[in-house]
Amino acid sequence: MQEKRRYIRLNSCFPVEFSLFFIPKEPISEEYQGFTSNVSEGGLCLKARNLKSQDEQFILKKRARLKLSINIPL
Repeated sequence: MQEKRRYIRLNSCFPVEFSLFFIPKEPISEEYQGFTSNVSEGGLCLKARNLKSQDEQFILKKRARLKLSINIPL
């Protein structure tokens, strides 16, 4: 089967930390830990555990920005 995607996808899993913000430097959430999957030039899937329901709603309604740190082991 021929690949139809424009960009390749990495199935690598990288640990991440992230927080939610309304305005830069004013966090509205605690720092969460998670990991990436399905990384490509067009985006990535971010998986997290123990996300508070209020913070989940901010993300689902696109009301907050995300500060994301990806830890790529060398």
